[in-house]
Amino acid sequence: MRPSPKSALEAVYEIVMATTHRAEPELSALGLTMSTAYALWAMDPEEPAPTMKVMAQRLRCNASSLTFISDRLVKLGYITRTEDPANRRFRVLALTGTGRAARDKALTALEESCPLIRLTRVEQDDVLHLLARTLIDPDRAPDGDSEGGSDRTDGEGAGTAGVPRRGAGKAVASTPARRRPRTRASATNDG
Repeated sequence: MRPSPKSALEAVYEIVMATTHRAEPELSALGLTMSTAYALWAMDPEEPAPTMKVMAQRLRCNASSLTFISDRLVKLGYITRTEDPANRRFRVLALTGTGRAARDKALTALEESCPLIRLTRVEQDDVLHLLARTLIDPDRAPDGDSEGGSDRTDGEGAGTAGVPRRGAGKAVASTPARRRPRTRASATNDG
């Protein structure tokens, strides 16, 4: 057993690593790596097909990395890469029917592999709210003391107004859509 994390950052890292490790067999069966799974996650089937530029921003990668990732997904039959009908200078990436199914399976595998599944729905919502507050402007340097955090303990200024609840779309414009299957814990703790 690993020692308890000594910081929030270490805890987030350990959760991501555990999720990745546990989901890898199911992702691999779909022909996906974490990079290609993240790309499918970033393509919300309820929104218009994103351009390559938008996808690169969502994934925080450069154009050549996205080309490599999208090539793999095209070869798997999960997406198409076509000319943007609104602007022929741009290419758009669209999920295929097979891609939608693979996306759903990948997100289910990630959700069920995440250690957060052990928490109740209320606890998961609390974690989501806390983490979403940090992602309001993820590219801006953190405010607060020299440790990168705030010394506020009174909760003032720490409101979550405007932070979407789970399943309500994007927390920030550059973050992939969060429409995911419900966890076993949430299904049993919603009442």
